[in-house]
Amino acid sequence: MSVRVALLERTARGGLLHSLRLVGATADESWKPAGLRADADQSPEHYAQGAAWIKERLVGPRTRDSLELLVLDPTGGVCSWMNVSHGDLAKLAIQARSSGVPDDLEGATPSISPVEFFASSSTDSSVQPLGFEQTTAVADAKPSRRQIAGKKADQAADANNGSRRLAVLALTDVPARVMLDALDHEGIRTAGVASFWHALAMAWSPGAGAGAQRVAADPLTQTPSATDTAAVILVEDTGRLSWCWCERDRLLCAGVMRCPVVRNADQSADAESLVALGKDDIARLASEWLSWSVQTQASPTRIVCVLPKNLAVPSASPPDAPANTIGLSAGEFGEALASTWRGALLDMVVHEDPLGATLRRLVSFLESTPASPTPDSRTALLDLAARPGRQHRTMYLWTAGALVALAVAAGVVGWRFRSQAEDARQTVRGWGDAWRPTVEQLFPAALAPRPTFTSLMELEDEVKRRQEAVTGPDKVAKARPILPEFESISLVVGAPGIKLQEISLDSTERPQRVVVVAPTTAEAEAVLEGLKRVGGSMLTDWNFTVQPEGTGDERRVTLTAKWPARERSPGK
Repeated sequence: MSVRVALLERTARGGLLHSLRLVGATADESWKPAGLRADADQSPEHYAQGAAWIKERLVGPRTRDSLELLVLDPTGGVCSWMNVSHGDLAKLAIQARSSGVPDDLEGATPSISPVEFFASSSTDSSVQPLGFEQTTAVADAKPSRRQIAGKKADQAADANNGSRRLAVLALTDVPARVMLDALDHEGIRTAGVASFWHALAMAWSPGAGAGAQRVAADPLTQTPSATDTAAVILVEDTGRLSWCWCERDRLLCAGVMRCPVVRNADQSADAESLVALGKDDIARLASEWLSWSVQTQASPTRIVCVLPKNLAVPSASPPDAPANTIGLSAGEFGEALASTWRGALLDMVVHEDPLGATLRRLVSFLESTPASPTPDSRTALLDLAARPGRQHRTMYLWTAGALVALAVAAGVVGWRFRSQAEDARQTVRGWGDAWRPTVEQLFPAALAPRPTFTSLMELEDEVKRRQEAVTGPDKVAKARPILPEFESISLVVGAPGIKLQEISLDSTERPQRVVVVAPTTAEAEAVLEGLKRVGGSMLTDWNFTVQPEGTGDERRVTLTAKWPARERSPGK
């Protein structure tokens, strides 16, 4: 299966579709809307044509019906910074859109920020903070200089009420939204959406694709600095210079600027355009990098520079060409950049089509790198990547169908319960019609209305009275010989020195109790033996407990016994 990447080029500050470019491992094709006099005349049908064009090239014997990545060009985008004190991405986007730059004059109207200029509304633009998620690959690796500087920045932020600087990417994305919907209508699944700066970081960063198969053969990854912060500069043949800072394949910050473009020596309409790179462009770039170094507390230690071959150098210009139309060669540009940004390693790449080379390297990176299970703001545009499509609508339809089925099932169960309740009421009415005539004949008083009494209560009382009349009173159990036992116990506890405190005898099955006070423990034991051996006593199982009585030698003795079990009468 071949990975395909589509570049969406836009015009009118990113608000209109200009062209599409589809790149794969062995294919590189471009498309522009046909029949347009101006870009402003385009309609949704042109997006549908572009989606159909992509579908024709994706569907084949060795391809698949999905687009791995949709890349948005830098037109209509900006990368700025802001102070943040929380981690809510939605609140960060609102804060970035409303954080205008105050004017120095008192009472003057604040000027709008770059983010608000390019992405003033959430309905037609995306705002995304960078450097927010920490992936396992970066967290498990040896800490880089930027990570160490980031920890210092976090410590400084904690000291400054938790506020810290954060890079924010903002861009107009209406064409991307319409194109995603058109692709979804054609049945083309888009796995991810990224800005051109994200693509630069993934394609040219020395640490991109760590652990992938292409690392061993890529000269950019053969130095120890592959894991440090790197800068990527790409100059297109149209004069647009795009740059980004990245760590591995993760975007940290980015920017774009324009370089002079001049005609070739013949000055004809079909003449090749040449890019005139000068030292003033390097000065502008270095000035912007210095400001970002202050904000991010880091700087790149390696620079990858991708330049086109159509540079306006003296050899490609006529002898009488003005000085301002002649720029630096690739080598001169690299030397000037290395001398301006000292201490950084420089890799120079010259290509006829830097943009196409970037997209092809991106395809190679995606083919050799496993997909991330969770989206990262430093490798993709989260809002566009999570845009609902056909799968979401299918899920909603299945969910709605399941809810309808549950509602129908609940209705059927409720109807059955109602039917069963009606049957129960019919049964109750049948029982009522069955017993009422009999009660009216045998006991009509039960049906007479009485306050707080029902017919059932009257019937229950009548049935109880008649049962008592038929059965008669219960037999009374034979009383126990309490008086004879009292006499027998008195003979024993009447011994000299024994003080009687309590005799508790009754006819119940509970233990019978006798409490006396004996001079010593030995005499208490003698009382117990006397009760066991006294003649004529029916109590059995005598036991006693001894406790001190007062401060002397006297003992309080509690004696307990039981009546013998009653003999059951026949039939009981």
